[in-house]
Amino acid sequence: MEYMQTSLFGSETKPSSKKTPTRKRGVVKKRTTVPKLMATEPMVADSPKDPIGINDELEKILGVGEYLDYINHILKVTEDVKVQGEISRLSPHPTGVYMTLKDKDGEGVLDCYINPYTFQGLGIQLEEGMEVKLTGTPGIFKRRSQLSFKVENVELTGEGSLKKAYELLKAKLEQEGLFDRKRELPEFIHSIGVITSKTGAVIDDFRHNLEKRGFKLYFKDCRVEGAQSVSQISAAIKNFNINYPDLDCLVVMRGGGSLEDMQAFNNEGIVKEVFASRIPVIAAIGHDRDVPLACLAADKFTSTPTAAAVLINSSWARLQTELPELQNSLTQQFENALHSQRNRLANITHKLTGSFNAIFQRFRYLSEKILRGAGQVETGVIEIKQRAISTLNHSLVALERQLQKYGEQVVSAGKLLATANPERNLKLGYSLAYNSAGKIIRSASSVAKGSHIKVQLHKGSMDAEIINIEQ
Repeated sequence: MEYMQTSLFGSETKPSSKKTPTRKRGVVKKRTTVPKLMATEPMVADSPKDPIGINDELEKILGVGEYLDYINHILKVTEDVKVQGEISRLSPHPTGVYMTLKDKDGEGVLDCYINPYTFQGLGIQLEEGMEVKLTGTPGIFKRRSQLSFKVENVELTGEGSLKKAYELLKAKLEQEGLFDRKRELPEFIHSIGVITSKTGAVIDDFRHNLEKRGFKLYFKDCRVEGAQSVSQISAAIKNFNINYPDLDCLVVMRGGGSLEDMQAFNNEGIVKEVFASRIPVIAAIGHDRDVPLACLAADKFTSTPTAAAVLINSSWARLQTELPELQNSLTQQFENALHSQRNRLANITHKLTGSFNAIFQRFRYLSEKILRGAGQVETGVIEIKQRAISTLNHSLVALERQLQKYGEQVVSAGKLLATANPERNLKLGYSLAYNSAGKIIRSASSVAKGSHIKVQLHKGSMDAEIINIEQ
């Protein structure tokens, strides 16, 4: 089984030797204190700490717009944070989606904005009352001096919100017919595209349960959970369809998890990529109660990678059942043809032998008759000799013709015999196997491991011992 890993994003890159400082997501690092407007130290204009050009003057008077720009600059350089709360107001608009996020058990309220492109890529249905986790950056709208949170990603939290979003999207996609089309997997699957994470036991379980049939596996390493999982899985499906369109099937896999863990596979974008795939898709995604929507859109789905491997193995079932039957049928037909040709040759030989015996008997009869006539009256000797010679000539001519006829039959029978001769097939590279009783072995089930057999070749024969038997 060949196993190949391909890159989603072109050539592989080696990790940098420089260490990148790590941080916890959703936690803002403590930053340098914002410089006061009344400068006590000289500052370089247009520096990151001084976007509005405060220099070494003792005092800088700012306009309102300048001051708001100054604050927005400070807010902009903060790292992305995650804010969790409940949607209390949701207003879709052509320019974007406006909503208000509030604390579930507190008084905090935050106005949020999602641009149309970001919202379209979320792949989830939002409603008021849902509990969400937003990633983005804050900013102040200058004309209203209003703080707003620009959303870059939305994650559902809480069983109720996840379940509600699941049912809403399921109804929408079901109405669009994305769960209706089911294609049959090809027979004798050979090349397989695999989409899952390289970490964990999922990929190993799948590989170890595939039978030894020379499968070719093309692997795409993707995150199967978290904010990046949707884009990576979508890119993997597209990549396989563009660069490996002749694959027999795609297998999208991940282990079991909660409804929150399965958000990527309940995403509208992923479901539509599965449906749009020209390569048949098997979804092997673990689940508890609710079947992931990506599974419903796939051509086949199982709940474990082991079951997906068994499903692929079953595409070879017809070969396993019919090949031994065809082999036995071919052997039987060959033996029947050989037996028939042997009987035909025996019949021709018998007829030919009988004809020769009749000719020689007649010849002896005529010879004896001639000899008996030699003792007759001397006057009839000449006449008898002439008649005998004439009769003998006719007999010899008839004998020559008969011999020529039977000779042709012998040549024809010889050609037929040569065609059916097992030695001819042995010359072509075939061999005959005999058991210890001298009978031809027709099936692997008729011999036992460790038994001795004789193998007849074109030139010579050899004895062999049965080491392994494959039914």
